[in-house]
Amino acid sequence: MKGGNKFLIFTSFDDSKILIGYRRNPLNRDDNINHDLLGFFVFDSHFEKVWGDEIKMPHTEAEMNNLAFTVGSDGTGYLLSYLNKAKSFELIKITENGEVSTYELNLNGDFMFQSFYITENTDGNLSCAGFYANGLDYKFSWSGGGALSFNTNGILHFETTTEGDVYKIKDYEFPLELINQNQSQRSQNKNAKREAEGKAGIPDVKLREIETFEDGSALVIGEQYYQRTEYTGNGNKVFFYYQDVIALKVDAQGEVKWLKRLPKLQNGVKGRGGNGVKYMRGNGAHYFIYLDNKKNLNLSVNDVPEKHQDGQGGILTSYKIDDATGSVEKHALFDVRSVKGKELFQFKTSRIFIADEGIFLVEAYMKGKQDSMIKIEVLN
Repeated sequence: MKGGNKFLIFTSFDDSKILIGYRRNPLNRDDNINHDLLGFFVFDSHFEKVWGDEIKMPHTEAEMNNLAFTVGSDGTGYLLSYLNKAKSFELIKITENGEVSTYELNLNGDFMFQSFYITENTDGNLSCAGFYANGLDYKFSWSGGGALSFNTNGILHFETTTEGDVYKIKDYEFPLELINQNQSQRSQNKNAKREAEGKAGIPDVKLREIETFEDGSALVIGEQYYQRTEYTGNGNKVFFYYQDVIALKVDAQGEVKWLKRLPKLQNGVKGRGGNGVKYMRGNGAHYFIYLDNKKNLNLSVNDVPEKHQDGQGGILTSYKIDDATGSVEKHALFDVRSVKGKELFQFKTSRIFIADEGIFLVEAYMKGKQDSMIKIEVLN
């Protein structure tokens, strides 16, 4: 899934269909009255229009939350929603003729979710996942401000037929060992106390994507992300934090193959910028590419990382997880301030492009009004 503020773009499992979605401005600002009007427009791989329509949602904004969208290989659009009053999940199916079908899903609706992800799997059914929490914490910053923090406790993953028959429901609760990984001793002591109260978790984990594979297995990827206002010498500024990556691999039966926490600590004042990660698969492994502080080159996954400040150079780095064993390696790729003697400017994570399995491109600006494209290929 990709997109900006106005449009969302989704592709089917086999990349044969593209869904472009959007939301009309509400006619009535009262959420108890207004029904969202959502656009669903499906195109083939040559960007020829297959069908398109604007669909009025069956519930008011107050009654439902739109969690996730996807498109099937046959061009059918899907929307996963949560009904607030009923505390239940609903699958909405939109076919080429604009016909809307709704299916209530047999799931525990007591979980609290910030976001969800839904995608077609190899069987033509739908694979769904979301990071859940048992509550919100209020955290104070040293500068006197504060913000709500989503206390993430685990991952709910399930599969459903396109008619809403749910199967293979799995709740992957985070073990205390994962929660304590690469944390200070003070934080570990606090987590142990919270675990006894059933409240231990990893704060502010956002779902980034699900990858489904031909053998029926799946990879769920999340990343710690939050923003907060901090006092600086020039007054208050909003800082955007991108921290650890959570990666869960499950087999075709939904059993855990491995669950990993990949430490990093990035922040900046320009939104995502050069922060965050880019995922790539290749040569029997999974790669998570990001910009890091050079002080972290030799740190293990159990160490507390030093902070990387966006716009202050950095080392393009990759975590590699072996698909079969779950073993983790960390590799430094290059210093953005010295790539064959030249410095790269305006580095952005969004300018990392996956060309093929094990091959990615990095676009960056160089002095003299020149753009450069660097090709990196992963070798065995």
